[in-house]
Amino acid sequence: MAGGSARGYNRFVNRTVALVGQHQFSSLVATALDYAVMIACVSLFGLTPVWGTVLGALCGAVTNFTLGRRWVFAAQGGSVVGQALRYALVSGVSLLANAGAVWLLGRFGLYYIPARVLASIVVDAGPAAAGPALRAAR
Repeated sequence: MAGGSARGYNRFVNRTVALVGQHQFSSLVATALDYAVMIACVSLFGLTPVWGTVLGALCGAVTNFTLGRRWVFAAQGGSVVGQALRYALVSGVSLLANAGAVWLLGRFGLYYIPARVLASIVVDAGPAAAGPALRAAR
């Protein structure tokens, strides 16, 4: 590989690693806020675990969108409204699935925090696991 293309490749790899790191960190911050709001809503304000999940997920989604747009990808152009609406659609489905799973697991007697952890794993892993299966089924 010529010297110029090796430098270009290294820049690409470095930028990709930085983006993945920033994305993971912003997701961690959003998730921490999500759970903190959920726990505060239930433990401090007496809301049900389902409402705590809804409000926590909403705060986490807004945080993740904002950090992703401004810090991770440094978006300068494009319609913020259009991007937010698309993000809200996907996040809204996730929010509803998490709240539904917390409600269902609570009906089986599972405490709300482990119920939410389990719900988050299933809801987040579901599309990732189903994607290849759906593509293979075509």
